[in-house]
Amino acid sequence: MRKTIIVLISVISIALFYSCSNNRTQNDHSANEEEIALNNGEKWIVVPEMMAIIRSMESDVNAFEGLGITEHKALAINLQNDIDKLTSNCTMKGQGYDELHKWLLPYLEMVEDYNKADTNEEASLLFKRIKASFQAVNNNFK
Repeated sequence: MRKTIIVLISVISIALFYSCSNNRTQNDHSANEEEIALNNGEKWIVVPEMMAIIRSMESDVNAFEGLGITEHKALAINLQNDIDKLTSNCTMKGQGYDELHKWLLPYLEMVEDYNKADTNEEASLLFKRIKASFQAVNNNFK
């Protein structure tokens, strides 16, 4: 039952995210293949409502001290809830929006995989990748 709920939440989140993505062109490449470009050497401005949610996720990740799969599962659920909030508050448009999605699409996949992790080793590895992904946020967005 719990896995069904997690899968359902993931599917809804992805659907919301893609509905937010309706202004992307068909010529866009996979977000996994593209490097985030700065805005003429400056960080992109993310709308405050969205940045607050991103910072909340980063704070949860940085404060995480769990050692077992149970703690990882709890964090994964919190991150997924924040993703749901983030995608439902998507109001950005233009190049900054496109650049943010170069980080967000791989992040969504990482959190989805993190939610599915069955062992502490797998969860720990995915957690490290999630944590490292916030470096791209800090380097490219404000």
